[in-house]
Amino acid sequence: MRLRIAQFSALMLACMLAAPAFAQTAADDLHVLSVIRRNLANPNRVTYNNPFVFVGEITGFGPIFQGVCKEGVNQEVDFSISKLIYGDFDGSTIRARYINCSRAPLPSPPFAQHAKLIVYCERPHDSISCLNPVSYSNATLHEIRRWIAGIHPADSSH
Repeated sequence: MRLRIAQFSALMLACMLAAPAFAQTAADDLHVLSVIRRNLANPNRVTYNNPFVFVGEITGFGPIFQGVCKEGVNQEVDFSISKLIYGDFDGSTIRARYINCSRAPLPSPPFAQHAKLIVYCERPHDSISCLNPVSYSNATLHEIRRWIAGIHPADSSH
């Protein structure tokens, strides 16, 4: 009986410690999804920033800056693209850069190696910038596809 109480107590403690991280991840995903929706609904952004959205996973990370950050320092993240769901992109891999002055790895999640993710990126010129990845789910993919179906690029006939 004491063993079961100890196991239950350990499980409850683990759940309580994980709950804030899960709640923060869900809140972060909701924020990123609202930005994706806003960007896809903006005809000028769709026309001129060359956005693309893909399902993929993180295959590697660049080095973590260990100096003193006087301005934003980028950490590279390599993604493998398994499915392009919007836009044009040639290739099956992409290297994106994320500001990281923490001297620690980027937060996991969403930056978890080999986790299935959805990523929104733009190529306004020759560079690529990506929003933080969001956790993959069929429901999230369905919702993004619904937003994509409503895209109306800006009229470029002026």
